[in-house]
Amino acid sequence: MELVEKGLVKNMHNVKARGLKAIILRKLGRAVEAEKWIAENRKVDAFDYLSMFEMAWIRKNRGEDICPVLEQIKDRMSNPQESCLQTARDYAEAKCYEEAETVLELCGEKKPMPVYYRAWYLQKQGKAKESARMYQCADACDPAYCFPNKLEDIAVLEGAAAAYPQGAKAYYYLGNLYYDKLQFERAISLNKLCLWEIELYILN
Repeated sequence: MELVEKGLVKNMHNVKARGLKAIILRKLGRAVEAEKWIAENRKVDAFDYLSMFEMAWIRKNRGEDICPVLEQIKDRMSNPQESCLQTARDYAEAKCYEEAETVLELCGEKKPMPVYYRAWYLQKQGKAKESARMYQCADACDPAYCFPNKLEDIAVLEGAAAAYPQGAKAYYYLGNLYYDKLQFERAISLNKLCLWEIELYILN
């Protein structure tokens, strides 16, 4: 908290720092302060989804219905998949993997990358069985219009390839991502692995 406060002295409009303060206040059990801070955050950025999710967690801890908050969040999202992924990444940067995975679960996106990220965050929590099952679900998702392009996607997809090597799609997405980053030799080697896994699947 001390470090966050120092950061905010330098830049009061640092949305990530403001969100982190909301998380810390909630985890310290200072719910009233957290709610006031979240209200201030939303004045700074009306599309601060992390702060909005923090309000949902506070209400959940009180035993209140969080559906109205979740509906409000969804109504504000023009691109639910990317908005939820970015919020989940922000939580993960704060090592809040449970919250990160829950955000993606609540968003309900059944597209490849949100499911891969859910598997990754479950793995980070030490939930091996749930993570393995989620990696399989991600590999089974329709690959249409899936174009990973963020550096954070690399760690997630490499984790998927390591945890579920018989799945071909993680190699395929990684190959496309590395091609986008002009790493052509790495992209070619990954797509060869993708074809190899597909051939093994057909033979079996």
